[in-house]
Amino acid sequence: MDLPARRKGSPTHPDLVRVADGFNVMPPWLPGGFDIFAEQVVPILRKRGLFPHGYTGTTLRDHYDLRRLASVFSDLVQAIA
Repeated sequence: MDLPARRKGSPTHPDLVRVADGFNVMPPWLPGGFDIFAEQVVPILRKRGLFPHGYTGTTLRDHYDLRRLASVFSDLVQAIA
C-alpha cells in the first residue's frame, strides 16, 4: 500500500481503517510508559473519534448490547433446590 508521506501510519487512513479493528499498546517501559501514552495519545484518538469517551454498560456484554447467556448449570441448580 502506497500511502502519502503526510498520512503514513495514520490510523484514520481509509486503507488502514478497513483492515484494523483496534489498537495494541506496548509501552516502552513499565511502569509509567503507558501513562504517557494515555495522557498524550488517547486525547488525539478521541478527537478523531477512534477511542470511546465512555461505555454504555458495566460489562463488555452490556456495551455491545449482547444478551446474557443462560448458564449450563442453571437447570442443575434448579433441580437441586
